[in-house]
Amino acid sequence: MRVKFLLLVFVGLVLFSFGAYSASCGDSSCDSGENSCTCPSDCGVCEGEVYGRACANYFCTDSSICSIQVIPNCCGNQSCEESGDYLENYGSCPADCEPKNVNITVISPNANYKARYGEEILFSVFVDADGRGVAGPDVIVKGPFRDFTLFNDGLHDDNRFNDAFHAAYASVLPEFEAGLYDLNFLTSFRGVDGNASMQIEVYPFIDSELFVPAEHEIGNFFDVNGYLSINGVPVSMPFTASIISDLNVVNSQKIVSSEDGSFVFSYRSTLLDSPGLWTFMLFGKDSFGNDLNVSFPVEAFEPGAVKQRSIEFVKEISQIYSFGEGVEIAVLIKDGNIVAADVDSVVAYIGGTKGILNKTGDLFAGTIVVPNNSVENETLVLRAFNSNGGVIAVADAIFDVLKPSLYVEIVRPVDKLLKVGEKVDFVVIVTDSFGSLVGGADVYSLFNGKKLGLSETDKGVFSGVYEI
Repeated sequence: MRVKFLLLVFVGLVLFSFGAYSASCGDSSCDSGENSCTCPSDCGVCEGEVYGRACANYFCTDSSICSIQVIPNCCGNQSCEESGDYLENYGSCPADCEPKNVNITVISPNANYKARYGEEILFSVFVDADGRGVAGPDVIVKGPFRDFTLFNDGLHDDNRFNDAFHAAYASVLPEFEAGLYDLNFLTSFRGVDGNASMQIEVYPFIDSELFVPAEHEIGNFFDVNGYLSINGVPVSMPFTASIISDLNVVNSQKIVSSEDGSFVFSYRSTLLDSPGLWTFMLFGKDSFGNDLNVSFPVEAFEPGAVKQRSIEFVKEISQIYSFGEGVEIAVLIKDGNIVAADVDSVVAYIGGTKGILNKTGDLFAGTIVVPNNSVENETLVLRAFNSNGGVIAVADAIFDVLKPSLYVEIVRPVDKLLKVGEKVDFVVIVTDSFGSLVGGADVYSLFNGKKLGLSETDKGVFSGVYEI
């Protein structure tokens, strides 16, 4: 019996010694009772960002437990904060904040735009919430037409469909009479309303630019040149042009303006026509109901009694100019040998470009730039107008236009050694003698005996690919 007791005691001591074994930090094993706060060398450090979660870091609590803490003043912590200089709103942090202000900025049309019947008008706005552009909401437009909605559909001409620009086309209804009307834009984004307002003018009239002689000598031709348009777009339409004298019709013609809006009226008066104050009139209506109704006073003189008006060049016009070069002009308007006193303005024209000359004393002077679409033999035309808009003198000067030299810079390829089967990317830049990029040029390369046409990828930039 004694032997058995001693054996049992020995076994008990061995078992006690195994049960009393304790973990040791630093043995490269994260044992039970150890964690990243109590033993970072074995269990890893409790610090750093939480994967997949913004504004959150790991940290050790006072109880030595590794936990997650939310970083304050941080966009993405699900709290819209305003702390001292730190300010969050939807504009700076849409992840945390709801919008407080929704704004509409009208891009088109301009304020007091003159809208015509039948005209397709582009309405375009930019929508933001606290300064951040938003693409989701529809924008309702209320004005002198049926209510309609602007969409994020690319009609703002910036080649982007998913942005904060919203647009659509609409026409003014013909039942609205001429006058100013309120134009209201309304939207809502995340429960916050936004609006903008402006005025638009319903102006159902045809625009006209007429060159009507202010004075006419009976027995000569009375010639009028003009252009009809609506907000810069040419108008082709039938209308009537008439000369009226003392309520009597001197001459009347049915005219149809051309596709570019231009027209010519010509009448040779006779000795049967009475001198005095004439009125030249245009009247008509286009297919949408827009009116053409303009008139100019004309003073008709007996043969030999008309004033001898002329434009005298004080500064000589050169015989040769280049594209983009300025033509310096200085002229006097003469009435016989003396300076004319009834000149209101002098306008210079080169092709479709025009410029008003400045008046200093009796001298009219200014500079007009030769447009890039000028022809080889170009004409400078000067017209002097009186206060009624009538032409009292005309002069012109013909000059040659030098075409600018074109320069081609090879951007790619850079390497001169190429391998068979390699695809070569050609990129060149074309500029003129003024250093301006030239678009629309016919650019090609001759490579390995073959002609390779290059396509224009941007203004003045042309590229193409050739496989050796």
